Amino acid sequence: MRDKKMAILLALLMGTVSLAGCIGNDNSDSSDETKIVDSDGDGVLDSVDNCPDLYNPDQDIGFEGYECSSDERYTSNAGVATRSGGGSGVTSMVITQDAMLYDLNDVVGADFTGTWFEPHSGLLVSAHLRDANGNIHYNNLINFNGYSSSLDTLHTTDPALGGHTWPETGPSHPTNPWHTTNNYDFSASTLGVGVFCWWASIEARLGSIVNGQYTTINLESDIATECFEIVQDLNATQVQSPNDNVTLCDSNSTMYTDIYSTNLSNMDAEGRFHADYNSFHSATWSPLIAPPFPNNPSSWGNPPLPSDWAWLDLAAAGWTAHPYDFVYQNIDLKISFDIPAGATDVTAEFNGKVDNLFIPVKHPELGFTASYDPKSAVIQNSVTQSLTAWQMPEIQMADSDWFAIGQTHVGWLPDNVGNLPESYDLLISARNRNIEMGVAITLEVSYCIENITTDDGTGNDDNLTGDDDHNQTHDNHPPHIDAEVYFTNPAMLNYDFGNGTTADEYNYSAFISWDTWDIDGIVETVEVDYDRDGVADIMLPEVESPYFHLIYPYHLGIELETVVDNGQCYILPFRMIDLIATDDDGDSVTYTIRTGTDEVNDWYYPNNDPPLIMRRDAKWFTDTYLIQDPQYEDWIYGVGNNECPSPIQLQFTENTDSLTDSGMIGTLNIISMGDDSFPTPLMVTGTIVATDSLGNPVTNRCSVQFIFVSSGGSNQLSVGDYWEIHEADVGDGMICGIDPADAQSYSWTLDIGGYAFNLPNMIYPIS
Repeated sequence: MRDKKMAILLALLMGTVSLAGCIGNDNSDSSDETKIVDSDGDGVLDSVDNCPDLYNPDQDIGFEGYECSSDERYTSNAGVATRSGGGSGVTSMVITQDAMLYDLNDVVGADFTGTWFEPHSGLLVSAHLRDANGNIHYNNLINFNGYSSSLDTLHTTDPALGGHTWPETGPSHPTNPWHTTNNYDFSASTLGVGVFCWWASIEARLGSIVNGQYTTINLESDIATECFEIVQDLNATQVQSPNDNVTLCDSNSTMYTDIYSTNLSNMDAEGRFHADYNSFHSATWSPLIAPPFPNNPSSWGNPPLPSDWAWLDLAAAGWTAHPYDFVYQNIDLKISFDIPAGATDVTAEFNGKVDNLFIPVKHPELGFTASYDPKSAVIQNSVTQSLTAWQMPEIQMADSDWFAIGQTHVGWLPDNVGNLPESYDLLISARNRNIEMGVAITLEVSYCIENITTDDGTGNDDNLTGDDDHNQTHDNHPPHIDAEVYFTNPAMLNYDFGNGTTADEYNYSAFISWDTWDIDGIVETVEVDYDRDGVADIMLPEVESPYFHLIYPYHLGIELETVVDNGQCYILPFRMIDLIATDDDGDSVTYTIRTGTDEVNDWYYPNNDPPLIMRRDAKWFTDTYLIQDPQYEDWIYGVGNNECPSPIQLQFTENTDSLTDSGMIGTLNIISMGDDSFPTPLMVTGTIVATDSLGNPVTNRCSVQFIFVSSGGSNQLSVGDYWEIHEADVGDGMICGIDPADAQSYSWTLDIGGYAFNLPNMIYPIS
């Protein structure tokens, strides 16, 4: 079993570079203040900076007696940052926020500025907006992969540099050089109160094709993160800089840190041969052991902390050759850990060294993105095996650097608002480039646990940590929720709204996923309100889940909108499903899923109704779907002099004579043209059919003949024009295949097609 080291952190980790210069304390003395100051803005705290007055982002602690020299230092230049590791080292991503604090009346924004070396043969730029737990809230604000000379807009006079700025000005963001927008809503009122973080990455690649195979000559990449907060009342809020990489607990909570590692005295990690996408979840794991050559450390690289280095047990994993033959082979590593119930503000910090380099993890969920956004370490939910937003990018550097300095990555994990611990797996992949191979990994999981309070019977709350502030009033933040319908069950959609059936006789069947979070508490319940009356209909079994089979009466939750396109009026149907999340303070928030009435975002599934309801189908649709509001049918028929044209009005007059072979059945007369106009002659069609006393057809439908008669000779239909309607089964003496002597024994129906007039079919009994 793991030996978790639990400790209360009294101060922020001093090695967290992103906090430099962002957090201060007016009550601190000068010696404390220097610990969090970055005078030269190079990203290195003054307390560990050899030359705090000279810009040098590659700063490290020098040898004793080292003296600063301006000739050996860089001058500050945000356009030519040196944060990446390869080549000329100019590739960088910089995020410049409009503000760090917004109220609900604002629109949030930022500029994403990428700089890269020239020439390059390919660029990958992506940006996301993440929520307070590190989960992606808006995906692909920017998403560009390829080459375009139009991107080189920042350094037009310097052939060694290329660069471009993607400005986020709201309400939508250009996702590529051609200004295609993503249609996200960046108004603060839509995002809601809470902490959010912009995350952006850039990768510049130079390569060539040799003997039909692409070879990378130079690869540089960079990642940037900036956070902001949306508050209810900006004037009443103390301005501070949110941070996406640090666990900060309020006065009612205590911070804990669980440490997992490859320390041989208490091994938390497992390993295996590298698995592909298809076998990733089924391949078995083996324990890690001491390095295979402990008596020959010089050939293995003499690791600085031998007790933290481990090696895959090749024999247990199935390797039958000599360990020396394990060259250019790949392995996977796993550390499993739990987040206790009630844990909030969870972060996981990874520090890892490998001999010789990290490679992309072949998790199935990364299959579509691994080629342009590779991840060398990820964290998944152990039960659902779904990935969290904690994903460490693959960074290119020399093999010796992985052994010496490794990689560090910090990210958020979801709060555990349930009643049981939540299990997760850190998954890593690495490659052996030499004879021997080792790994040295540490994972520190930090989180807040609310202090327990008890009532001593006197009405006074006693906080078990010594602080009795349970009765202090505070402004509660409502919870957040995100959800989607990701699949509907076609087998449940094989309906046939015919023969007078209506939508209440069928069920809507869909699969939904959702996640919730609450920045100042926990989410206790999530419910579904499928008829949108404000009252919950279904209690979901968890506060977040990637899967739930939702079934409810088909006609509920159908909403309508009106659309005019090229002068044609349509009714647009769609489905809305409300999810209600309630936190431990009783505050609730409603999230609405909008989707097609049938298939997810796909109204054109073969069995589905068309998304645009025309005038001829409007009454059928509202009747079938049990739409109680008559406004939509009135609107599409032009009632009340709205923008929709009123339809032509037709009247059928039956011939009083009995039905005969080729005889006239009646006339279809135009009594009003409404707002429509139609050419003449106009093709009109219809059929007749005979049914017995039980309503069963005794013949197939037979076509009838329409003979147009114009009252004025115009080339347009007009009032007074009409059609004679004749039985068309001419010359055989029969009426639609029935002997005239028997015709009166049946009931006859005339069905006139309404297609030509954009009207429903007109059905009349005849004799």
